[in-house]
Amino acid sequence: MAGTVLAAAVLVALLATAGRGLDLMDESYVLRLVREPDASRGAGEVYLFGFLVNPLYAAVGYDIGMFRVLGFLLVAAVAAGTAREHLLLVGPDALRRPRGRAVVVGVAAASELVFLLEVRVLSYRSVAVLGLLGVAWGVARLERGHRRSGAVMVGGATVVAFVGKPTTAAALLVGLVVWSVWRRVDRHALSWGVVGALAAAAVVCLVARMTPWGVVEYLSGGVEVIDDLDAYRGLAEALGLSAFRPTALLVFGLPLVVAGLLAVGASVFFPRLLGDLVSMGVLVVTAALVARLAVVLLAPTTQGFLILQLGLLTAAVGGALLWTRWSTMSTPVRSTAMILAAAPYAFSVGSNRGLPSLTGQAVAFWVLLVGMLASCAAPRPDGRWPDAACRVAPLAVTVVVAVMTTVLLLDGSQGANIRQASTRTEIGGGSLALPAATARDVRRLREVADAGGITHDTPVVDLSGKGAGYAIALGGRFLGRAHFYTTWSGRGASAARALRSVSCEDRARAWLIVPSGGDETMYDAWSSGGAATIAQYDRVLRFRAEWYGRLDSFDVLRPTERSERAVCRPDPPE
Repeated sequence: MAGTVLAAAVLVALLATAGRGLDLMDESYVLRLVREPDASRGAGEVYLFGFLVNPLYAAVGYDIGMFRVLGFLLVAAVAAGTAREHLLLVGPDALRRPRGRAVVVGVAAASELVFLLEVRVLSYRSVAVLGLLGVAWGVARLERGHRRSGAVMVGGATVVAFVGKPTTAAALLVGLVVWSVWRRVDRHALSWGVVGALAAAAVVCLVARMTPWGVVEYLSGGVEVIDDLDAYRGLAEALGLSAFRPTALLVFGLPLVVAGLLAVGASVFFPRLLGDLVSMGVLVVTAALVARLAVVLLAPTTQGFLILQLGLLTAAVGGALLWTRWSTMSTPVRSTAMILAAAPYAFSVGSNRGLPSLTGQAVAFWVLLVGMLASCAAPRPDGRWPDAACRVAPLAVTVVVAVMTTVLLLDGSQGANIRQASTRTEIGGGSLALPAATARDVRRLREVADAGGITHDTPVVDLSGKGAGYAIALGGRFLGRAHFYTTWSGRGASAARALRSVSCEDRARAWLIVPSGGDETMYDAWSSGGAATIAQYDRVLRFRAEWYGRLDSFDVLRPTERSERAVCRPDPPE
């Protein structure tokens, strides 16, 4: 009961705050890409999720808050379905027991951690998680004897993972090959898996209006653009292998371990219902204190990645139970447990953040693993189930989820900006509650857009690399790429490569958002005239906004006849 209540509270909190806050950088970049995936067709991207998710965004009228709700519910539903399938594999009794039902709700809540960082809308990470969960669902169906439907699910979900993150799909395929050899999957099931993959791939190509070769060209162009950024420091980081900070586990993990031990004691020495209530009370209080400590220590630099490393605690619990329960598990259950255990690593491959941080976002798999193992734990010789250990394990994991979610909701002045959101204003296709200063800037940008006649077809380019959210407020469409990452050393080369795919006529009539201090590297990427070209624009608005703890100034520039001529001037010979 306690785990179910906590997990349900997490889901309710996320849904209730869907209309609050907006990350002006990463989340806004995703929103621009999803709104206009065709705009990046010339330059390419390293993922296709924008094409697949665009119809969902359009279905809610480009309302950001409703788009978040849709994403939350979609991921939670797939996660719950995956958990249910695995418990059916354990046996009907596992699903009928209260602990089994708690696992389903807990997994649904844990899956929402893919929205924990600044991006709370469907993005490449959440689509990759959907694919991984779908594969785990299909594997469980295969192990239950549903060879055709299970294999089709595995094949189709692998393509979904590819749409989210091709590198995740590649790592997943390696794992599936090893698994299929171990489990001696027959040709019939393999054939249906290929059918599922081909059908899913055909749907993706149809939605994106690309041929398979066009998909390869699109992704290749994206790789070149990203490679210019110099975003990865080496092969190890690209493979998800990076060091973690033990201080995070000491500062944030130790109180949870102590609270978990107290909860075990409470479940042993008190009657069942009272033990559950005492356990939940101890863990809730501890979770609130740990979350508050995290916010104080990490603010104002977003909720930070340190707190995400609590996901490693979940991995430790799952690994420990896997080891202790291995001999009591049937081969099909062992099979699915291994797929789930490998999923967080597959999720981290190809990211610019390592496994320690991303384990927190992929913790749904660990909750599922722990819950499944707890539910299928062998009864003792007297026929009784080992209630204390099996009841506390999923509960403790759910509390880790609650800690990380609370940090999101109580974050400092950066990141999702949920706690500071106090003023509702129109943005995108709906409205959001935003911090007062941000809401003021958004209103001013909307006034500029109305006065300047900016329409959906008007190009609006963010050369600051910090103002994708401000570009959403102005409206229009992006050119080349939805966002130029000015925090990376190779930003100039990357931006120039993306913009070369755009005609000078389109660039000539684009409105610009630039940092007031100027960025010569980005000016040179925009035009061969560099700063001299930028000087030909009319500045229609200057505003100051906080970005990672400091105030930055931004200019909104309107094109003029002089700037149009300067932008379309031929490049000087090399």
